[in-house]
Amino acid sequence: MLLSRQTCLCFNNYWLDWLSISNGTTQGCPLSMIFYALYNAPLLLTVHPNSASEISIGFVNDTMFLAIAQSLKEAHRILVDMMEHAQGSFNWS
Repeated sequence: MLLSRQTCLCFNNYWLDWLSISNGTTQGCPLSMIFYALYNAPLLLTVHPNSASEISIGFVNDTMFLAIAQSLKEAHRILVDMMEHAQGSFNWS
């Protein structure tokens, strides 16, 4: 079920060629919610565990990162770090 997956994208009635994807499941599959919860759980753990300024929240298929800071510049720096640090969300999938 999770092997040899492909997808095709369409923009303004222009269809791209089929693309191989590294993971996925059939839409509408009753197991997809369970698979997604198992797949998505590590993403919530990519924030620094003892940080008071970083929060990750997940519900069903939505994930949110929250940076708490005194300024927009500092919040941006925190969010960039949440994404780019060695075990950050860019390296999650």
